[in-house]
Amino acid sequence: MPRDIQDEERQQRFARNLRAARERARLTQAGVAKALGMTDEVYARYERAKMWPSIDRLCRLCEILGCSADSLLGLDQVEPGPEGTPPAEDPQPVRRLMRQLRKARPGTVRTVTRILSELEKYAAEDAPRPDDDGDDSDEP
Repeated sequence: MPRDIQDEERQQRFARNLRAARERARLTQAGVAKALGMTDEVYARYERAKMWPSIDRLCRLCEILGCSADSLLGLDQVEPGPEGTPPAEDPQPVRRLMRQLRKARPGTVRTVTRILSELEKYAAEDAPRPDDDGDDSDEP
């Protein structure tokens, strides 16, 4: 039975996303294959869009790579940036921080979350108000 064009596109997207996730995690194909308990050749078929993983293997891939199944399958939604533009690619320091947070203990993640929350409060306090003309004097 011939494959549908959409099926091929989905599998190609999965293969691209899988490779990108593996590279972000700084793992080799051999390393991921070993963690999955399979040969390098079988794993390489996933990244060449020649084979789909089972549901169990997909879940394990997500654990190994620190990502969601939605992101591997290309189902995650991209939140629009300001004025409806898509967000820019995360800069390297942000990606590095995200990797560190994925490996951090839950208590550390909670602490970082609290710190970010406080920083956002300070940023909101420092932001100019709509009725603020930029003049600090009390004169009208």
